[in-house]
Amino acid sequence: MIESAEKIAETIRHIVCRPSFSISISDKCEIQALRKMMDDMLEPAFDFQMIDGNKNFVEHLIAVRSKSMGYEDFSDGAQAYSYLTLLYYLHSLINSFRHIISTSSQSLMQ
Repeated sequence: MIESAEKIAETIRHIVCRPSFSISISDKCEIQALRKMMDDMLEPAFDFQMIDGNKNFVEHLIAVRSKSMGYEDFSDGAQAYSYLTLLYYLHSLINSFRHIISTSSQSLMQ
């Protein structure tokens, strides 16, 4: 989970610091939705359905992004690839978070 968070920060820095990158309105909306989603997962009143819903949402974004990308978009310097990489790291973070919460919940029940 920590490694995923570090990779997310690194990828965001990569996206933000490149002067040639411009973020579209739809990307900004997705990023806002993802930020809100991650904030909600840290609330005390979260549940596994919320985590699974967030995981499904990120999986959907990955699928849509992957299908819309052309061959040239899959290079390391491409903005589309950086954004897709960010989505994969978010997916990994959510999976790790779910695993930790699940394991902790099971330990408390025993």
